[in-house]
Amino acid sequence: MRKPAAHLVPPNLEHFPLFRNPPLDLHCTLVTPLYGGGVRAGEVDEQMPIRATGIRGQLRFWWRKAHRSQFLQSDGKSTDWEKMFAAERSLWGGIGDSADNVVSSKVLVCVRDLKINDKKAQAAEYEQRPGRGFNSFPNWKPWAGGKLGGYALFPAQGKANRGGVVRPPAFLFKPMSLSWVLRIQFRDETTEEERVQVRTALRWWASFGGVGARTRRGLGAVQVEALDPVRLEEVKAQGYTLVRQDGSKTRDALEAWKAALKSLQTFRQGKGFARNPGQVPDRPGRSRWPEPDAIRRITGAHAHHHTPEHPAGDLFPRAQFGLPIIFHFKDTGEPDDHTLQPEGAERMASPVILRPYRDEEGMWHAAALYMPSERKTKLLLKGRREWTVTEWPSDAEKRKEAVDRIPPLKRIEKEYPGRIRTPMAAFLNYFKNPEKFSDQQTRPRG
Repeated sequence: MRKPAAHLVPPNLEHFPLFRNPPLDLHCTLVTPLYGGGVRAGEVDEQMPIRATGIRGQLRFWWRKAHRSQFLQSDGKSTDWEKMFAAERSLWGGIGDSADNVVSSKVLVCVRDLKINDKKAQAAEYEQRPGRGFNSFPNWKPWAGGKLGGYALFPAQGKANRGGVVRPPAFLFKPMSLSWVLRIQFRDETTEEERVQVRTALRWWASFGGVGARTRRGLGAVQVEALDPVRLEEVKAQGYTLVRQDGSKTRDALEAWKAALKSLQTFRQGKGFARNPGQVPDRPGRSRWPEPDAIRRITGAHAHHHTPEHPAGDLFPRAQFGLPIIFHFKDTGEPDDHTLQPEGAERMASPVILRPYRDEEGMWHAAALYMPSERKTKLLLKGRREWTVTEWPSDAEKRKEAVDRIPPLKRIEKEYPGRIRTPMAAFLNYFKNPEKFSDQQTRPRG
């Protein structure tokens, strides 16, 4: 077992005379792979893999999510952002409307007693095929999710071609390889209400957040002792939805994480559900979602055997799960690569978080937390040209028509009549019990 580096020793509180209250010490253990979180994007820091600044940022985020209902405007739906920002700044610190209007934080976050039980390891490797160069996609290690790992870790997969490995897969810390004590120290003037708010933010972070990058896909999940999990009624009170998958209860957080990933992968791309079975073994057929045919129609390009024919029209429903989405067509005559992204930005965070959720008994479940965004944005499809496109119809009747014309959504609507009006609603109902749809073979046409 390695000793923590000297620079990980927390600051002496003598240098912080206003923080004299007894600290709150929480024992933390990494339970899913840690990706990123270092000084450089996408890289872990072998000497300092857990950073107090990163956890502090997560706690601020979860403070906002956990207390949203306290800052609603008169309509009872929209957030009063100005009021929330003022309360957040008062507790966590920050600058105001000028550089000299600085408020000190009432919360000190430290990482202590870091134990590195295993060194970082490469999450995947490329296989060389005799006489044919390297495979385009790497083989993911079991601890990185196996075949499902690539769905959450595609930024870490590197790149290879026939000539060799151009960029090797990233190094990650394995589950259970890191443990530490998270120390929270409150400034003397902190009120009891503010301390309760911080403890609430800690519970939400422990239940749904993490450390490092891609925590919305369950990476960097942390088991935190002595904290109660966030309950269903607390989630509902903030206007969110929490779904725990039936039959996913396990003592292994990694298995619960993989079950959550499998549900999203199958819903979006799974053969027999989201895609037709291919004519070639191990190669999926045509997508049952409308986006590929929408791009073919918009660009006027398609392969001779891929005439655009999807009945749902030029819709991009999977944008509801986060952006950007990169569309890559392989066959001759097909469109060039295109990127779907929000107007005025390169990305839009997914409103759904997938991760292992630990219950009151210490058991893990595959879970999905949906936190809808209040901000609406236009969608841009970018290739050689740029188009404004539609995610999902706003009219109720057209929404119903779209559901009826998109096979994955129509299949779920048959199981849950009247409850499927958006792709996200379909996914959350699917996630609850994906086994109901495991034998789906419906063709997308007709």
